[in-house]
Amino acid sequence: MVTINLDLQKNTVIDSIIERFDFADDSSSTENPKTKEQKIAHFLEKFSEGVLGIADQYRFSNSADLMTLLQGLADNESKGVTYWDYIEVDTLLSLQKTKTNYPDEVIFIAYHQIHELYFKLIIQELEKITCPSKFESFVSADQVQQWQDGLQRVIRYMNKLIGSIDILKYGLSSKEFSKFRKSLLPASGFQTHQFRLIEIMLTPFEYLIKSGIREVTNPADLTLENHFDDIYWRSAVMAAGQPAKILTNFNAKYDRLFTEQLKYFSTCNLYFKYLAASEEFRNKVKGVMIRLEESILMWKIAHLKTVRAHIPIFVKGTGGVHWSEYLEVKNQKIYYFPVFWEGLDTSEKLDKKIKEIEEKYPSKIMQELNEIWEDGQA
Repeated sequence: MVTINLDLQKNTVIDSIIERFDFADDSSSTENPKTKEQKIAHFLEKFSEGVLGIADQYRFSNSADLMTLLQGLADNESKGVTYWDYIEVDTLLSLQKTKTNYPDEVIFIAYHQIHELYFKLIIQELEKITCPSKFESFVSADQVQQWQDGLQRVIRYMNKLIGSIDILKYGLSSKEFSKFRKSLLPASGFQTHQFRLIEIMLTPFEYLIKSGIREVTNPADLTLENHFDDIYWRSAVMAAGQPAKILTNFNAKYDRLFTEQLKYFSTCNLYFKYLAASEEFRNKVKGVMIRLEESILMWKIAHLKTVRAHIPIFVKGTGGVHWSEYLEVKNQKIYYFPVFWEGLDTSEKLDKKIKEIEEKYPSKIMQELNEIWEDGQA
C-alpha cells in the first residue's frame, strides 16, 4: 500500500475532485471511507497507485510526460479513440482493389488478406519464443509455459485458416475464378513472404533445401552461401530450366530480407532452440511442437485440395506455379522438426504418416475436399 503524508486542511483541489467524482463510492473497497479525511486519503492512495501503473505502462521518465498524457485527455479538442479510427476501418475496406469487374474477385482478395493477417500474428508469437528480448516484460519467465502458450496460439491460428477453406470452396465461383485469375499474372499466393519468414523461424536453413539435394549433400556443405538457390520454393516455377517471371519478381523483392533472416535465425530458430534445450524441457514441449508441425502440414494439404477444387490438375496455378507438384507435401518432403519424422524412410511410411495427420482433422470440409481430390485423380 502507498502511504502519503498530507495536510488535510490544505487540499481544496482534492476536495473538489472528490466532490465532483464521488470517489468514496468504491464498491471494490472493503472499507468504504466515510469521513472527509478518509475520502482524501483513500483517493490519494488510489491515485498514486494509478499514476505508478501509468508510468510503468508508458515508460514515463519524468512528470512532464505524465502531464502531457493528462492534458491530452483533458483537451476539449481531443476526441479520444473511436472504433473506426482505431481499427482504421475505412482504410481496411479500401484495400480490396480488384483487377476485373467479377464480384468474386473481392472474395479472393479478402481471403488472402485475412491469411496475411493471421501470418502476422503467427510471426509475433514465434518471435516471443525465438527473440524474447524484443518483448521484455511481455514474455513469461517460465519458458515451458511461454512455449506451450505461444505455440498453442499459433496452432489455433493455423486451424482457423484450415477451417476457412470453405470460403473458397463454396464462396468462390470456379467459372469466375477461371476468368479473373488470368488478369492476376504474374502474381500468385506463392509470393507470400510472411509464410516464408515463418518457415525460416521454425527450422534451420538445411531443412528448407529441396529434396534430392539435401539427402545427397554433406551436411557441412549445406550452407546459405552454397545452397541459397536450392531452397525448395525457389524451384516451384521454372520455365525451360530458368526462373519464371513470378519467381524473379519475388526474388528481387525479398531475397535480401530472406538472407538476413536466415542468418539471424540460424542459431535461434525454434527447432535449434528445441534441440539445445534440456531433455526435461523437450519432453514438456514435444507434444505442442508435433501439433504445430501437423497443423502447418494440414494447412498445406487443405490448400492443395482447395486449388484442386477450382483448377484442373493439368493446368498451372496462378502465375505459372506447378501447383500439383509444388504443393504436394510428400513431394516437398519439407519437415521443420525432423526428429519427429525419423524412421519414415519410404514413400509408403510417409503416406501413412500424412494420412494419420489428415485423420486428425475429420471435418466435413476435409471430407468433401478429399472427395474432390479423389475424383480429380480418377
